[in-house]
Amino acid sequence: MSEWDFLWDEGLTPDEIRDALSSGATAREWAYLEEQERKERERQKRTEQRQRRMQALQAKHKPARAHGFSGNSAVVN
Repeated sequence: MSEWDFLWDEGLTPDEIRDALSSGATAREWAYLEEQERKERERQKRTEQRQRRMQALQAKHKPARAHGFSGNSAVVN
């Protein structure tokens, strides 16, 4: 029994089996992989959007540092 014999049990046509053998996956498996890749791209896009929003907020609320003032109020003589 070949490792691809299970494809007959899934009810695939000979053409679908030939496609699976030549590409390494069935059409259903390729669709699943494409969906996972789409979800990952969306997650990455949301992460990048959050990072840009955070950078914009940080830039907006960045404390002013005029004349080399470091925020330390102690006077050194």
